[in-house]
Amino acid sequence: MLGSLFRRLRNARRPAAQSADGSTEAIARGNALLAQGDRQQALAAYRQAIAARPGNALAHLNAGYALQELSQHAQARASLEQAAALDPQMADAHYLLGKSLFALGDFQGAAASFAAALRANASFAHAHTDLARSQEQLGHPEAAAESYERAIACDPTFLADVGIDLARLQVEAQRWEAALALLEQLDPAMPRWLMLRGTALDGLGRRDEALAVLDAAILVDPADLQSRHARGGVLFALRRYQAAAADYESVLAVQPDVVEALSNCGAAYERLGQRRKALALIQRALELRPDSAAASHNLGACLLELLECRQAIECSERGLAFHPLDANLHWNKALGHLLQGQLVEGWAEYEWRWEASTLGPRPPKPDFACPMWTGDESLQGKTILLTVEQGFGDTLQFVRYVPLLVERGALVLLRASGALAPLLQDLAPGCQLAEEASPMPTIDFHCPLLSLPYAFATTVDTIPGKVPYLSSDPARHEQWARRLGPVQGRRVGLVWSGNAAHRNDANRSIPLRTLLASLPGHCQLVSLQKELRDDDERVLAEFGVRHFGDQLQSFADTAALVGAMDLVISVDTSVAHLAGALAKPLWLMLPYVPDWRWMLDRDDSPWYPTARLFRQDEQRQWGSVISRVAAELSR
Repeated sequence: MLGSLFRRLRNARRPAAQSADGSTEAIARGNALLAQGDRQQALAAYRQAIAARPGNALAHLNAGYALQELSQHAQARASLEQAAALDPQMADAHYLLGKSLFALGDFQGAAASFAAALRANASFAHAHTDLARSQEQLGHPEAAAESYERAIACDPTFLADVGIDLARLQVEAQRWEAALALLEQLDPAMPRWLMLRGTALDGLGRRDEALAVLDAAILVDPADLQSRHARGGVLFALRRYQAAAADYESVLAVQPDVVEALSNCGAAYERLGQRRKALALIQRALELRPDSAAASHNLGACLLELLECRQAIECSERGLAFHPLDANLHWNKALGHLLQGQLVEGWAEYEWRWEASTLGPRPPKPDFACPMWTGDESLQGKTILLTVEQGFGDTLQFVRYVPLLVERGALVLLRASGALAPLLQDLAPGCQLAEEASPMPTIDFHCPLLSLPYAFATTVDTIPGKVPYLSSDPARHEQWARRLGPVQGRRVGLVWSGNAAHRNDANRSIPLRTLLASLPGHCQLVSLQKELRDDDERVLAEFGVRHFGDQLQSFADTAALVGAMDLVISVDTSVAHLAGALAKPLWLMLPYVPDWRWMLDRDDSPWYPTARLFRQDEQRQWGSVISRVAAELSR
């Protein structure tokens, strides 16, 4: 404090001439003593000045400053309050009063004093900085960031002192680009610089770069627990769960009660299948901080993986008592209800999907000039635009609601992607396809496809389960019949893997060789997949399975090929939904924890009457599923 700010105070309001009462000389003597580091004697001189002239605001100011230097903040507060009362426009008095109040833990009072100093002197950079720190303590990070920015605007040299704090706030607010731009202006050798840069890069999805930066941070300081924790998050996002858990364990070995590390480590172990260990870690996090939204979400997700749906819902509700607008907690609650077949309750919670960060990057919720249809408004003579979301399978499942909208008198415009458009172009009279790139037509309502069950208040008993609601083009059907040639035994279409980028792909997809090695040889097996993974083509040839690949130019082709099958055996992918919508016999192979739409404890589906569900047991292995499928196929 004996730097630029002390020089500012020492020179402030310097009297032009000596005073008759000697107060001016006493203040000057105190300043000299303070400059020499003799705080106690300086305080005595200032008190002498106050005794000589009690109304001297400068004497009270300097006495308060000396008391601060002696860490006597309660006494400093009284002296500085007197100075501010004597001269309300004395910015330094309000500022130093704020410093003492901050030291005493009165952050609200400190913020008010710093604000008073700025009313007296708007360019007081120190006051902007300390106001920011008070606002942080009060839990107002956005206001704190603005105050740091004002301090830098008043005095650009403050960037070196407060820039790293501003960058930290920008990272915490997920303003990744702004944080990176600011960090570029700071010295990379500053503490936390590498950690903040790595975190910002991770936030932008540049995870390989983030990992390299955080590796460098740990190389510079192996004891840097913040960087280790941040690297654990990057490794988790890269699905390197074992390495992520190791980083979190490193943090916990030094600081065993770090709530974020406990919760995140538990999430990593859950992904590794060590769910009981995960539960213990996350429950410990919640013991330490019952209001942790992240820990509540992670515990709920772990309980869902154990199919403890009721406990998962209760966990979410406890978290929502603290954080009623937390979308991730609402999402867990939605899954718990939907898996149990409690659809009405589930649909309401499912509407939080747009804001749930746990689902990863998603397009924003559709926003049009017209209202979203919620089921209550009349559609007679109205035009409604349906927007697609998520994957192809979701679109194929929920276009079943289009005829119901037409029955209500609506003209339905459906936005469908190129691969689906040829199949859906004749979905229902009164339904037209609307290309994404085409100009927006005049509409009265809009609704995302997966919000239609909510709008219709769909229950298990009222699911529109009439099939088929899709059909294949007869000309394409004939074309594919010629390609397939004469029927040689029962034709069985196979789908063994889905989108490799899907977060649950490791659980829902089956290695092709594992499947084919167990199926009986009397059937004519046909691949219904367009994309193959490494080694799939060789395995298909080895087992004599026909594959058409690039000849499947759209879902209309896939529908025609599916139509030529006697049976479709599939994992949970879009082709399974297509087969169900076409009313083709479908045997669906599901992981132990299925997608919510397949619910629990049943081998049929109210969504697709022609489907049979083959579920993994508690061992979570495909062997028992494939054995049951093979046995049924042999019959």
